[in-house]
Amino acid sequence: MVNIWNYAGAEKIQITCISGDIYEGNVVCIDDAEEMYDATEDEITIETSDGKFVGFKPSEIEKIRELNK
Repeated sequence: MVNIWNYAGAEKIQITCISGDIYEGNVVCIDDAEEMYDATEDEITIETSDGKFVGFKPSEIEKIRELNK
């Protein structure tokens, strides 16, 4: 499982989901499961180039790659 906390300071990342879908965007936040109501996993949220906010749990992520580093 991917450690999403490694990308807390990253700006633009690419996430490949276990479903094969690929998303690119700027990291908005990483939420700790202990601080969210009824959550079982932490979550990373990105904003895509079309302005959508998409959240991912580590169990949904195959890999993360930092872009423009």
